[in-house]
Amino acid sequence: MITTEIVVVANRLPVTWIKNSDGSPELAVSPGGLVSAVTPVADQLGCSWVGWHDDASEADQQLGGIRLVPVHAVSELYDLYYKGFANHLARIPWALRDRTSV
Repeated sequence: MITTEIVVVANRLPVTWIKNSDGSPELAVSPGGLVSAVTPVADQLGCSWVGWHDDASEADQQLGGIRLVPVHAVSELYDLYYKGFANHLARIPWALRDRTSV
């Protein structure tokens, strides 16, 4: 029997690590459109979610039925990619749309 696993690959993990009063880390679901739309399905199906997190020193963790797989990258490199390259690419479709007549 062939089994498959669904893997969500996104810029960021769908969680934020918060510190409890005793200093221990706790996972909280992050706000956002992709997280809101995909997390319930990923949780029910038991998916893996791969993405960057600024505290990626944490080992793989579980969020309900979702296995969180942090990608390790230094913040400066991530900022250059996400705030620079990726956001500039997102502007291209809008620029092309504005130059075409409908």
